[in-house]
Amino acid sequence: MKKLVKSIINKFRRIRFSDSISRLKKCDVLLFCHDADRGIELGNKAYSPLIDSMRAELELKGFSCYSISHPWSIYTGKRGYGSPIAMNRSYFYHRLSFYVNSLLKKIGIFNFPNYCVYREILKITSPKLIVTIGAPDELCFEARRLNIFHVELLHGIGITFIPWGWDTKDVNFLPQGILSLDNISTKAFRPLTEKRIEIKTIPHPFLKRFLDINSGFATLPEEWKIKSVCSELYRKEILVSLNWGYSGDHILYNNILSNGLFYEEIINVMKVNRNILFRFRLHPVQLRKSLYKGQRKFLENLAVENPNMEWEESSRLPYPVVVSSCSGNISMNSFSCYDAASMGVKSLMLCPTILTNGIHQDWFLDLVEEGYVEKIIIDENILNNWVNSVERVMPRLANLEDSTSWNHVLDWFKSKMCNTPRISNQGFS
Repeated sequence: MKKLVKSIINKFRRIRFSDSISRLKKCDVLLFCHDADRGIELGNKAYSPLIDSMRAELELKGFSCYSISHPWSIYTGKRGYGSPIAMNRSYFYHRLSFYVNSLLKKIGIFNFPNYCVYREILKITSPKLIVTIGAPDELCFEARRLNIFHVELLHGIGITFIPWGWDTKDVNFLPQGILSLDNISTKAFRPLTEKRIEIKTIPHPFLKRFLDINSGFATLPEEWKIKSVCSELYRKEILVSLNWGYSGDHILYNNILSNGLFYEEIINVMKVNRNILFRFRLHPVQLRKSLYKGQRKFLENLAVENPNMEWEESSRLPYPVVVSSCSGNISMNSFSCYDAASMGVKSLMLCPTILTNGIHQDWFLDLVEEGYVEKIIIDENILNNWVNSVERVMPRLANLEDSTSWNHVLDWFKSKMCNTPRISNQGFS
């Protein structure tokens, strides 16, 4: 009992009670995501490459937008790009209302109407469209109930299966549309069309900005340019794209890595190649959450011992900027290898789960066939030879040059919005 009470108290202490839904007004589009999706910064504010890029495109077309952060985000208001709305306190009341009413129902007492924060948000804003990364069940339900069109923006490329249990979930708790970033993911999610969920494929809204890789990113913000390391000191640079999940926080990857980040062989190769700069990039979850404070300290100490290593700038800057300075990319099983390929950078993948007979053996097969990815069992000699021999290749543009699909999606949005009689069509352009 003491352990249960202590657990409840600790969870209560971690609750972020910031809340600003009172700032909301009527708008055309609501965009939802979490802190983990705001992995970089722009103007010293947490920035979401996907959601904020999409918001910019929608606003260019004349739509009024609000960004809303999932519970329990902290990069809200002035700390987040586009002043994301915090809903933490309201969500706490939402969950409390649900549990209290469940308890009252069990003991046979008349229950009160549940307070639903998503219903409240939709009531205030009366949006024509909802875009999410990570669609909460309650939001899906309320959007369908109020006949507001809701799409999920997939936050990965090359997805080969339907995640999150969506293939078995009741359709009332699913979005009505899906925006996929590539044909592999579109094919994987296609069975959901049987549930009358529509799927559209669009170019990655953030990667599109990096199409002209010879421009030196002249059109991008100054703060997104590499500054801290003098590249002229090294003959080449290698990126190590890190994954969360290898430090006991994912059952599939337990006991694979002794340090919870990468194979020790990478350190050995780094030590014998002092003329190569190794850039280590934390996943945004590892960069944001206190749970991974020890991993950040580990990298800090490792960088002190190895002058040809850098991790802070490489973890903070946009991935396309960092990988474009590199000749090759090493990772366990990160889907960022698709982003690397878009920038003309090959990847060496090391996780046992993606090898033949592994649980994820079908991951990245398209990139393997096209020569952008190689999967190996960790071997220091092979790793060292690859690091020294790998060079940049032609960028894999795939659908990034597709200039028409986004306009088609905008037309799709407008047609769905027009079918919502309770919401005015004013503001279309």
